[in-house]
This record gives sequence, structure tokens and C-alpha cells, in this order.
Amino acid sequence: MLSRASGRIWRAFRRTRLGIGTMALTYVIAVLVGSGLVHSGNTFALGYRDRLVGRAVQQSTILSNLEKGNRWRAAGLDTAGNTFAGAVSLVLGYFPPMGYGMAAFRGWIGGIVSVDDAHHSRLGTPRECFYYLTTIILQLIPYSLVGGA
Repeated sequence: MLSRASGRIWRAFRRTRLGIGTMALTYVIAVLVGSGLVHSGNTFALGYRDRLVGRAVQQSTILSNLEKGNRWRAAGLDTAGNTFAGAVSLVLGYFPPMGYGMAAFRGWIGGIVSVDDAHHSRLGTPRECFYYLTTIILQLIPYSLVGGA
């Protein structure tokens, strides 16, 4: 039974590999563009990053729960948010211009947050670099799979 299910999964991957691959490529290119813009000092990208992060720090129930020590609640809220974003990717995948547009926007956001509040690279120290790249990869994989499939 397990081999039959895994066979169906691999056939599904083969049928959707073009969509998944192009969605992942869109995401990666957008991350690189966003990161390149903030690392080169682009004022629009840095200003957008500062407003986005500032708003998140002030309004995020996830961050406020984390600061209060409610780690499980924060993790649950974060999971719910990512599940909702995945569902949006799924729906937008049926309308390719919107699906690729969302992938490009999410990737760009992922790129512009590659600098900290002082606009120093998060890639400069091994710990920050590992955390940032792991987060980007863990977003890239499910959003590409769902949006591309």
C-alpha cells in the first residue's frame, strides 16, 4: 500500500515539475533581487523593509506572545499563518500570473529582510546567516510545491 502511494506521489511530481520548478525559480530570483537592492543601499527597498518590520513588531500577535513566553501559542499562530499563506498559494496557482506575482512578491520580501534594523547584512555572522537561509529555504519549498502544483 505504501509503495502504491509513493508511486502516485512521484507521478504527481513528474507531472508538475515544470510548474514547481518555475515557481521556485521565480521565488529565488526575487529573493536575490530584494537582497541585492538592500545590500546596495536602495532607499526604496530599505524604507519598505523598515516600515514592514516596524509594523510587524508593533502589531504581530506572534511576536507579542513570544515576548510573553507563550512559545507554543506563538508557534501555533505562526503555523496557522503559514498554512493560510500556503492555501492562498494553492488558489493563486490556478491563475498563473497571480501565482507567479505572489511568489515574486514573497521572494522580494524575503530578500529585503536580509539586512537588520541597522541595515547590516544578516549574512555576516554564521549564526544569523544559517537562521536566515534556513528560513528562506523552508519557505521556498512548500510555497513552490503548492503554487507550482
